[in-house]
Amino acid sequence: MVKKNSQWLISKFAQEAGISIDTVRFYIKRDILKPRCGQKGGRNAYRIFTETDLEDIQTVKVCQMLGMTLAETRGLLELSRSGSIRNKEMAIHVEKRRAQLYERLNEIRGLIDYLDSKLAWIRREPGAKKPKLKLQIKE
Repeated sequence: MVKKNSQWLISKFAQEAGISIDTVRFYIKRDILKPRCGQKGGRNAYRIFTETDLEDIQTVKVCQMLGMTLAETRGLLELSRSGSIRNKEMAIHVEKRRAQLYERLNEIRGLIDYLDSKLAWIRREPGAKKPKLKLQIKE
């Protein structure tokens, strides 16, 4: 459980976020994460991560599961950080992604049905016929 107002250095943050230190550094280089610089460490000041950074990682993970690119994820995070995205605009983005997920879900269901039919045919189950994959090509 994360305590309110928690702050971490990179190794502890990576552990809390469930990602590698290399991934944290990658996200910093790509402006996905924007930790603040501490006062220690000289020219290579320690990076200080907060609960906000942890929330950003959760957003990144969701965006990855939705099939969003890093550029799309960065854009969403920047809009969120700036406060310039309104609920109505966010709802449009969410509805679009939701529709895409339902479309993909239907494709996956079709593939599962095909594989079930293929297995029945391979096993020579009674009444099983050689299956045909029905693909819809999108333009």
